Amino acid sequence: MTFTQTYQKRIAALVMVVAMGFGFFSTLSLQIAHAEFATQDAVYELATYQTEEGLRSLLIALITQLLLEIQKRQATMLNTVVPGEAVADTAPDVVPEEAVIDPDSEDQLIPSETEAEPEQAANTQPAVASVKLVNTDTSARGSQGTFILELDVTAVEGDVFVPDAIERATKANQDYLATNPNVGFWYGIDNRTNPRSHAGIFTTTIDTTATKNGTTYVVEEGTTERFTLQVDYQPDQTGKYRITLMALTFNTDTVTELKPAWDYRTAHLEITRSELALDLTYETGQLAPAGSGVTVTAPRRDAATIATDTVRDGMYAARFELRDDDTMVDGGTRSESHAVDCRACRYEAGDTTFYGFSIFIPEGWVNDGVYSDFLYQWHSAPDRALGESGKNPNMALAMKRNDFVLRITHDDARVSTADSVTKEQVTLVSDVEAGWHDFVFKVDWSYQEDGAVTAWHKMSDTISYDTVLDKDGANMHNDQFAGFVKWGIYKPSWNGNETTSESSRFVYHDNIRIGDSLRAVSKGALMESW
Repeated sequence: MTFTQTYQKRIAALVMVVAMGFGFFSTLSLQIAHAEFATQDAVYELATYQTEEGLRSLLIALITQLLLEIQKRQATMLNTVVPGEAVADTAPDVVPEEAVIDPDSEDQLIPSETEAEPEQAANTQPAVASVKLVNTDTSARGSQGTFILELDVTAVEGDVFVPDAIERATKANQDYLATNPNVGFWYGIDNRTNPRSHAGIFTTTIDTTATKNGTTYVVEEGTTERFTLQVDYQPDQTGKYRITLMALTFNTDTVTELKPAWDYRTAHLEITRSELALDLTYETGQLAPAGSGVTVTAPRRDAATIATDTVRDGMYAARFELRDDDTMVDGGTRSESHAVDCRACRYEAGDTTFYGFSIFIPEGWVNDGVYSDFLYQWHSAPDRALGESGKNPNMALAMKRNDFVLRITHDDARVSTADSVTKEQVTLVSDVEAGWHDFVFKVDWSYQEDGAVTAWHKMSDTISYDTVLDKDGANMHNDQFAGFVKWGIYKPSWNGNETTSESSRFVYHDNIRIGDSLRAVSKGALMESW
């Protein structure tokens, strides 16, 4: 109830008592007791309702007295001292006679248009922000889970400056500002399967509509900006995980802890920890199963098919075929699959990655001279923004004459040229027999001398792998973007209208695996003979 409303109730009660004393309870007091007195005129009008002249004069005198008291109290409230300001040691101002308003006069004092408005007290309050979670999303691919939280940040008071960093909150760093005032978003992770297990690899990104100023995002007072936080998580073990946004820090000195927690978290996501980034056995009966990140590039629909008559194991394998008059695809005569969209399959300098695959060479494979048939490639991505065009793969396994050879192309220059690239070729297996060939590669990727490649090979009807390559040294280009793998058949000697002594080729591939251990990509076969 406001100050004025309180006194209005007192007026009503007083009038009712006076009315009762004169015996007018039934007509006057009930009308006044339930009235809302918004203005002085309304009070006068009600007080004159169904009364005699003497009573009316008394009531008007009493009510006027109370209204004057209200005016005095309101004036006192307007002159209240702002907390923290010093009070001047002076006598109260005397109200000049000309400032007193005669209720019966029609003349009113109007403030001068040139009179200065009273100065507002400086706003020394800290900025205030509100945070609302508007959407969440989760997805899993291989051993990695992706958690997305979309939230709106509103600057309620003052401009809000949010640092551009995201960090995981733990029991050790829950004093957020003391830990790092340059972190804007703090999140936590929990594992329903094993509450004590949160280890793994985290990668975070922010996308926002807010303007960025240096290392902070700016949300201007009275506006709302959308922030989309993405956390990619590869756990150390299988479990059901979820992400909770714990706190927002801003202006280097303010923390908004987000509660209740269930309003700021994703659903649980089951992530299966695997040693394999890709395990393509074709047992789904598809060349490019959904979610695998695999894409087929072939000149004809029947140039890349699922086979059932020739398989390494299980029921299915992939068959790739080329003819010398096939239309070129992606700038070459090829029938292949690639894993560009398999993020976990890609590699860059400093990685150690293991590859396993099986290739079937059919009976009647004819040597067509010095021309190579590329069957598995570890490709590079040219830095076109720097002026690079297409370039040779970092490594490529090929059939040349009757041998399996490995070509290695490397360059430590930031921009590759014809003179800066080094090319090498080594023979892995001579006089290749028809049938299934199993390969395993371990690659320490580097464009400098600390790189290494080890390769093992065996036929499908044997248990033991033979080491066919153990080579140190550079094995890739100095590229900005991560490399990717391709498999199938690519025959550059048929590009354009070129031909050789052969007019068609076909091969089979199976058990395409990429992982972080020898055992995973070889399915234990290598360990039996190690």
